[in-house]
Amino acid sequence: MREFVTKLERRACAYGANGITGNPQDRSAAHDEIRMSLALKRISVIVITRAELEVWTDTDDIVEMFKLKLCELTVDGSIFV
Repeated sequence: MREFVTKLERRACAYGANGITGNPQDRSAAHDEIRMSLALKRISVIVITRAELEVWTDTDDIVEMFKLKLCELTVDGSIFV
């Protein structure tokens, strides 16, 4: 995840998608890197699962998912709603 965040940073991207590792409850591995990227670099990384992608039917679904995930990241430092 650290390399992925660096790639986003170098490309001046605010968002990106990638697979992740670690335990969401312990905020270990990639979960901690996502939290620290927001805190230290102001880079927001959200994770969208394949299951979430498959239920989208229109752009409103996408917008709502992004809103929920960005709010959760901002408020709690986690990426799961």
